[in-house]
Amino acid sequence: MENWENAESANLSYQDLGHPYQKKEFQRVLRRLLRCENLQLIENSLQDLSNVYFQETSQSSSLRTLIAAAE
Repeated sequence: MENWENAESANLSYQDLGHPYQKKEFQRVLRRLLRCENLQLIENSLQDLSNVYFQETSQSSSLRTLIAAAE
């Protein structure tokens, strides 16, 4: 069962997020990370995050840490 809305941290490392299907699912998950403060994206075949939207929420928490490594 997915519970992305309540996740405070998410580690999406070592996923092939550059693949078209995975990229679509990655965008879906990002929209659901309402309380996430820490997001790790390491070794995942993403080359460019400029088109990725990190939504701001009305919750007290917001994304504080983004760990990403370009390949």
